[in-house]
Amino acid sequence: MVLKIMKNMEKAPYYGSMFGQDVEPTGTYVVEKDFDGEVNKPWVEGTADIKNPMIIEIDDSNKISYKYDLAKEYKAKGKRLTEKLMKKGYDAIITMRNGVSGEIILFPNCRFMLGGLDETKTLIKKRLTESLTHKLIESYLEEEYPTNFDLTEFSKLNSFNKRIQYCQERLKRISSGSSRIVYMVDDTKVLKIAKNQKGLAQNEIEASYSNYYDLKEITAQVFAYDQKDLWIEMELARKVTPKNFLQVIGFSFEDFCRLINEDYYSINPSARGPRLRPVSPELKAEMVENEFVHEILNFMRGYDIPVGDLMKLNSYGLVKRNGQDDIVMIDYGLNSSVWEDYYS
Repeated sequence: MVLKIMKNMEKAPYYGSMFGQDVEPTGTYVVEKDFDGEVNKPWVEGTADIKNPMIIEIDDSNKISYKYDLAKEYKAKGKRLTEKLMKKGYDAIITMRNGVSGEIILFPNCRFMLGGLDETKTLIKKRLTESLTHKLIESYLEEEYPTNFDLTEFSKLNSFNKRIQYCQERLKRISSGSSRIVYMVDDTKVLKIAKNQKGLAQNEIEASYSNYYDLKEITAQVFAYDQKDLWIEMELARKVTPKNFLQVIGFSFEDFCRLINEDYYSINPSARGPRLRPVSPELKAEMVENEFVHEILNFMRGYDIPVGDLMKLNSYGLVKRNGQDDIVMIDYGLNSSVWEDYYS
């Protein structure tokens, strides 16, 4: 079924068990749009192509408790609960009351688009073959790894020091930050190894986001990952220069930063941080029609992403998609929750 949907872009307060937020499945929370006309901020409209939803009838007696019932039945909560439900073939949860839909939870294997209804035909035509569920390591044995690097052997290493030693002896180390170390596996893949809790959290987010339908065009693909988020294997991207960015996107990186900075603080007026000079209204109108810019704005609004990392050129990389140069995010594991937990 294809539904018109709406999403509130304001961050929901955390009330823990009051609304079942301590156990509820992760996903994109939306409601069905059942009226004509435009929605007003902070709402954004879109479409969702739901193939196999779990339908849950609710009333005043179970409008919150159904989340605890699911957590108890599947012995999991949050991301793990979502993964187990997807393994059962579900791509969404739709709550119903007296035949009318209520809260809808879209899972990462559901095809959906936020930011307008013009994309509906494209949404229906495209087929999503990826899912968040763990990709079996055996399926990668036929790939062209360095002759002395074996992903199956690497995945069995039970300590950080052993994993680093194994990679140091076999792979080229290309970067290291406060949370992760990155090695080049071959000319198409890199391996990101978590150094600490920050790295684990960022690996978890990138493994999830790379398979979200509405993000797959602007994120580097994740090929494999550890179920405990110790490492992820990601698409290799070349360094982006300001010249590359202008050639591929059609706008300068400076103007791009000014636009998303303005948009972020218009949605988060009380947030702290530097305000850049806005772009002209004429340029803004032109930029928001650009597919890449449009999707980055949707990502920032819909996934509660701090604007700072989106304004760093090294957060992006240059890849080949369908024979053409494309720019994608290669470092997108920092959302507001990770920032608040580990960086603020």
